[in-house]
Parts: sequence; C-alpha cells; structure tokens
Amino acid sequence: MALIQKQLGDRFKAAGYKFESASADGNAQKQIEQIENFVTMGADEIIVVAVEPSSLPDVCKKAMDKGVKILAFTANTGNYDAFMGSNETKVGESIANIASKWVDKAFKNAGDGTVNTVIFSLNNNPDAAARSKALSSIADKNKKVKITKVVELGDYNTDTALKATENLMQTNPETNLILCYNGSMAIGVNSYAMSPNSLIKDKSKFGVFGSELTTEVSKAIEDSKDNKSVLRGTALLGGDIMAMFDKIVSKSISLLKGEKIEKDDYATVDEIDIDNIANFKQK
Repeated sequence: MALIQKQLGDRFKAAGYKFESASADGNAQKQIEQIENFVTMGADEIIVVAVEPSSLPDVCKKAMDKGVKILAFTANTGNYDAFMGSNETKVGESIANIASKWVDKAFKNAGDGTVNTVIFSLNNNPDAAARSKALSSIADKNKKVKITKVVELGDYNTDTALKATENLMQTNPETNLILCYNGSMAIGVNSYAMSPNSLIKDKSKFGVFGSELTTEVSKAIEDSKDNKSVLRGTALLGGDIMAMFDKIVSKSISLLKGEKIEKDDYATVDEIDIDNIANFKQK
C-alpha cells in the first residue's frame, strides 16, 4: 500500500493533479466514511482499493451520482467508472494449470484418480471465493488428479498454512499435491514439508502451488529443481507493476477529461514454474 501511495502520488503530481490518500487500516466502515469525506471535500476522482468489496456498492454509487469518478483497483466495488484488477477465476485456473503440468511430469505413469490433491481455500470475500473455487478445476484438466479434501483456512497467513499442513498430513498422509489461494499459504506448506518433523518423505512426489512472486516464492521455485523445496510454481498477476501505475494514471486522466475508456481492464496472469522462473525474477 505504501508503494501504491508513493508511485501514484508522484505520477499524479507530476501530471499537475492534487493527490491525497487515506488508509482504512483494514476497516471496511472506516473506508466507507473516508469515501464520503473525499466526496464532501470535492474530490473529482477516488481510486478505491477495497477492504471489503461487498460493503462499497452503495457509497460508490452515491459518489458517482454526485459526479465523482470511481476507479476500483484490485477488487470490484460493484459500482465504478473503471475497474483495474484481476479475473479471480482466471487466477485460480492458472494455478491449476501449472499444477497439472507438474503432475504430468512427476507422475508420468500414474492412473486416473491416483494423485491425491488438497485445496487450501479462502472464502472471506467474493473474489477470494471465486479464485478458491477455480482451484478445483485441476480435476477437470487432469484425470490423474483426485481432490480428497478442501480446507478453508480463514486467512492467508504462512503460520496458519503451516499448521494446517501439519494437521493434514496426520490425517491424509497420502497427499501428493496442495493448491493454495496465495503465495503466503504456499510458503507455509513448503515450510512444513522441508522441516525435520515432516511426514513427507519423498519430496519428489509432493508439490504445492499458489500465486504471487515474492523473493521467497521465487527462491523456493528455484530450489524445487533439486527437491530442496516443494513449491513448484505460482501464478503472477499483473505483469510489470510500474507500467500498471502508469496505466492507472493515464486511465484516471481520461476519466477526468470525459474520454471514453475500457470500463473493465483485467490484468494478465503469468504461469511460472521451474522452466521459466529465470524470466520473471526481476518482476
């Protein structure tokens, strides 16, 4: 969020616009009040990074009715003049695609329904639920895969995923594959898998996948080549982040000028594994 604030602020000010920002500190009601305050202050446009998207359609519509442009960034606010973010179903399907490729490599001669797969999901908002649901598409993509369990974690913390994996392996030690909602969960699974008390003995027959490409995720994918990690791949949303900031400002200026723009602008999703990680390390 600090990066978003600085990069957008610098760009808008360079273009001759006044820019102010406010943090809702993870509080949906506070965010509603901040949007109302910006409208009262005479804002021409509000860029909204939603805390809880389902709480914002009414306040965004009220702002739009008063002539304020709404650009929803990362999450769909229901009512907006422009949306820049992700197709969460596509993100989930991309995670499933990468995992399916690994299954075919790691289990070349496996029979149908023999690669036991668990989903670590998050359903605390509609976007998260859409991505989590799409993870299960791996069973349609690859007949070798059998989904044995879907575990709702409640949050995406690394420690939560680590503990969930430890519990899972006590009850489902035959698990070969875990698909995670995001990268933090995947790091948690990997941390358990590589720990001294791990019940996963044959690391070559175990894989975990998620989204995002942090430095930690990148290194884990590289280490997976020699099974020093079981984090095999990730879905990267959005491509070049600096180009994205430029695009937000350009789209905003067009909105303010009354120019016609593409209302829904979905980010690209790159599918990254050991075969192409070298091309994405700097992103």
